[in-house]
Amino acid sequence: MKKQTLIKYFLLIFTVCIVFAGNNNSFALEDVENYSELYKQYLELSDEEKEKVDVIPEKYSTSFKQYYNTNAYKKALRNTSVLPSRYNLAEHYNIKVENQGQEGNCWTFASLETLETYLQIHG
Repeated sequence: MKKQTLIKYFLLIFTVCIVFAGNNNSFALEDVENYSELYKQYLELSDEEKEKVDVIPEKYSTSFKQYYNTNAYKKALRNTSVLPSRYNLAEHYNIKVENQGQEGNCWTFASLETLETYLQIHG
């Protein structure tokens, strides 16, 4: 009888944890204060005006100076080796560049070229 009671309590606690973890909407919170000025102006436009905009402005504007002062940047510097100033995969493998035209099939070209490149590299 004790074993069944323990199992029931465990299932109850497990279910409560799942429910609370599943209802965590903190990811939906926006950092409106740090929006870029252009993005704030974009948000003030009407729906009709937004449809006429060709390029939606960046939501956040971060300068490199802000990034350089973070621990993530300093940690990345410690963990990287010296990289070449430039690298072009086409110099090492026969990668063709094709004109995809106006068909709207860029995803097809990119997918096939990725597969072809992988097969060249891995034989």
